Amino acid sequence: VSHAMRPLVRLARFSRELSSGGVRQVQVQPRSAEVAELADALNHAAATMHGQYAALQTHDAEQAALLNAVPDALIGLDRLGRVALASPGVRAVFGVEPAEAAGLALEDLLPGISADEAEARTLRGLYMRSTRSHVARFEMQARRIDGTPFPAEVSLSRIETPEGPRYAALVRDMTEARMASDLALLYGRALECTSNGVVISDVSLPGSPVFYANPAFSRITGYEPSDAVGRNCSFLQLGDTEQPEIAELARAVAERRSAQVVLRNYRKDGTLFFNELAIAPVTETDGTVRHYVGVLNDVTERERSRMAIAERGARLNAVFELSPDGF
Repeated sequence: VSHAMRPLVRLARFSRELSSGGVRQVQVQPRSAEVAELADALNHAAATMHGQYAALQTHDAEQAALLNAVPDALIGLDRLGRVALASPGVRAVFGVEPAEAAGLALEDLLPGISADEAEARTLRGLYMRSTRSHVARFEMQARRIDGTPFPAEVSLSRIETPEGPRYAALVRDMTEARMASDLALLYGRALECTSNGVVISDVSLPGSPVFYANPAFSRITGYEPSDAVGRNCSFLQLGDTEQPEIAELARAVAERRSAQVVLRNYRKDGTLFFNELAIAPVTETDGTVRHYVGVLNDVTERERSRMAIAERGARLNAVFELSPDGF
């Protein structure tokens, strides 16, 4: 009898080991068709469970890779507003390991956002029918684990569960974005305040049109920035194109290099002025050049003085050459 029951004993042991995921097949010498059928059923179940287990492992690995790639901090909260789970992003955003963040009050990371405040803000926020959740988006001063404040963009969600409301917070560190914005604003103000005319052209578009001109451009040329935007700067020449310096500028742009020349240009009222123009390419991160910056400097008085000196020198030379006397 024990010999006859041996296949059943092996099948029972195999069925208990299925949950481990390590055993795939069982081989027995069945004494009856029923035992053989049971062995086939268990082997099929084992193969199915192994496939599902492998799929779950792959899915978990993909989810982990996705969470690791997100620089923002994703925080899951319980009904008391304490951290129940945290993504790896909390390490970069708040300076705390995900495991160490568990149990912290949300107010420790987002000052002033208690469980009651989270409830109030989310209920006042947008209701998302697709997920049946309330979402509140706002900016605030968050706090790193060492107490350092930093600007943050927060998306706080509330969802109703059988155990009561639960919350999730997506926190983005806006420090670098704010610095970049402030730097861009500073550059913009510097361009607005400079006494030199500044134009920026897009050389990737036909005609290399201007898309920015500062106020000094108007003071020098008489044209408003809106008059220049969308046009090539050659409109300042008013047809006076027989200038070698124009060809030098064209070669510099074609070779993607800087250049400096003095051009005869004309103001909006038609008066001539001498423009000391310096151009320089703006190189993108991939090495391509899409924009050129041009700096205008009105050197009319300097050029007139230079021409007057040259004319006076020419007259003196003529006098010396025509005079029979020695000097």
